[in-house]
Amino acid sequence: MTSDITAEQYVEKVAEHCSAEQRELLRRHFGAADPGTGDIDLGVRMGKVLTTARPFTAMPLDEVERLLAGPIPELRAGALRIMGDKAKHKKATDAERAVLYELYMKHKDKINSWGLVDISSHQIVGGYLVDRPRDVLYEMAASDNWWEHRIALVSTLAFVGRKDVDDTFRLAELLRDDEHDKVHTAVGWLLREAGRHDRPRLLKFLDAYAATLPRITLRTAIEHFDKEQRAHYLGMKKRLAEGG
Repeated sequence: MTSDITAEQYVEKVAEHCSAEQRELLRRHFGAADPGTGDIDLGVRMGKVLTTARPFTAMPLDEVERLLAGPIPELRAGALRIMGDKAKHKKATDAERAVLYELYMKHKDKINSWGLVDISSHQIVGGYLVDRPRDVLYEMAASDNWWEHRIALVSTLAFVGRKDVDDTFRLAELLRDDEHDKVHTAVGWLLREAGRHDRPRLLKFLDAYAATLPRITLRTAIEHFDKEQRAHYLGMKKRLAEGG
């Protein structure tokens, strides 16, 4: 494919996986002058959406933005996969990664489900911030939007892969009492991954907070522990619940 790839071409590929009713919905709302603020789900399986996006990595960013800015989550998912593939490409320049980062942040209000967050925030946001100040992660952690909290956490996967776990633990501490279950799962996931590189720090975190962590957060964080360690930390939570 060449740089004349259009968003419409991707839409037509997605339409191949839609029913007649879904295809009509897709074509009616894609590119509408006033799509409104509500999401319009097609019900296309995420796996199909993402594999369909793979050959479109060369799509120009102004076309990608048309997908990302619209009301259809499946098309936004495709845009995020394309952007992630661009960001992680070995020939991508710092300038190109900066543009991808800015586009992501411009439309982060559209990255409003756990699936959309997890597609490429670590590649686009985390990858860009690896050797830069990370204040923006803490700004997102203080947002009123739970998906920005998850973006902040999942972005740190890019650092964890380099055995840089400071921000993961700091954000986990800030967000450990978050009200949203999709943040609970992200905190547990990132604690688990950071703990693979720094077990003493994970143990210190759990010694301080295991009793009050949401159950899914705790269970996810200790998945790779042995049976005795899991029982110890789950027991801390149980004793608190029983008033012990």
